[in-house]
Amino acid sequence: MAVDRGLADRLFKFFGLFYISVNDSEKRTKIFVSLCSVPGVGLFGGDLLMRRLKGSATIEMAYIMPVIFLAFIAIVYAVFYFHDKNILQGTAYETAVVVSQKMRTQEEADGESIFRERLGSKLIFFDTPTVTVDSGEQEITVSVTARRRAMGIFVEQRASVITAEKQIRDQRRIENIVQE
Repeated sequence: MAVDRGLADRLFKFFGLFYISVNDSEKRTKIFVSLCSVPGVGLFGGDLLMRRLKGSATIEMAYIMPVIFLAFIAIVYAVFYFHDKNILQGTAYETAVVVSQKMRTQEEADGESIFRERLGSKLIFFDTPTVTVDSGEQEITVSVTARRRAMGIFVEQRASVITAEKQIRDQRRIENIVQE
């Protein structure tokens, strides 16, 4: 009984199998008897792979891990940025609509305080935004600017001052004048 160390030996080791090779001299054949399969050894483990790598995985990971970490941090910053941008856009639009409704009913409206009240502490990345509310006769414009280091956001939302009841009353007066 002789142990064969040829191609079969390398294949069995590559797939993680321990075996005994028996030469049958009468039939001139080789019989391979698998003793056991080792978990964790095979295509991605075992002596053959370890002889190939010889520590190169550690060096490669030393170069790749900072890149992966930097990409992860960039994704987190981008998510925070777009979260804050959406919050500022929504709050600016709500403020413009509330101010336009108050102007329709001839009430006093302080747009900046309405904006700050609705914003609260919803921002994650940016600190305190700068708000300007411009009220025209037919339109309200809310402009918001927020900065943190080199990053900045500018949002501008508009809402029309709708006076539907005034238009309806004017239309009815014109119809009454035409009918008379």
